[in-house]
Amino acid sequence: MPRTLFERLLNRTALFDRRHVVTTCPNEPVATFTFDDFPSSAYDIGGRILEAANVRGTYFVSGGLMGSTICDVKYYEEKQLKAAYAAGHEIGCHSFMHKKLSIRGPSYARKTCDKNAQFIHDILGPQAAMTSFAYPFGDASIRVKHMMARRFEACRSVREAVNSGTVDRAHINITSLENRHISRLDLVRIITEAKAHNGWIVFLTHDVAERPSPYGATPAMIEKTLRSVTDAGIKILPFKTAAAYVFSKKL
Repeated sequence: MPRTLFERLLNRTALFDRRHVVTTCPNEPVATFTFDDFPSSAYDIGGRILEAANVRGTYFVSGGLMGSTICDVKYYEEKQLKAAYAAGHEIGCHSFMHKKLSIRGPSYARKTCDKNAQFIHDILGPQAAMTSFAYPFGDASIRVKHMMARRFEACRSVREAVNSGTVDRAHINITSLENRHISRLDLVRIITEAKAHNGWIVFLTHDVAERPSPYGATPAMIEKTLRSVTDAGIKILPFKTAAAYVFSKKL
């Protein structure tokens, strides 16, 4: 979704808020696969690929998207949410209505996350409390970012970079596997950088299909990325587990 000039200004200034920056020095690099919005194919295809390799990912869920179809992309049903959680994948918060948060402010952000938390509680139970957050559209402001950092252990952005050295736990960087960005993906460079600096690679995509949306990935791309990371000896962990390791240095 295109951003207005004001939204871009809010997003840009959020990068200069350094209150939640921490210095990391993990003993080894790690990687995480994240799927935003939870299209059905992200689990039916993407999740099965990860499970076949005995690893798990993170699904950033918006309760308001359940059962919907948008731009020919079908989103998860309750049974898929339950199946992903039962299989050991992390369920993270993506707000309830998947709206941009920067211009709506921290009060709206709090309320939409409260609603999403109740949604997950009602379906998965209290043990599924979400500790990870991803900003819808990667959209944040200083005030929203500070609010989310007080609520969640780690918050993921859509800014592309490997996370190493000093890391903003309220604005974790990603590596896009989205079809619209695939021509600029340099897995060799990214993996080399992560290994050199014990970095954290956070992969992002949405649907997984042979003909994905601009925001999705093909099964072959997921498989190639998974194989490249594992061949490099990099451990793959869900977002919250990787964050806890990167911040505490303990697995």
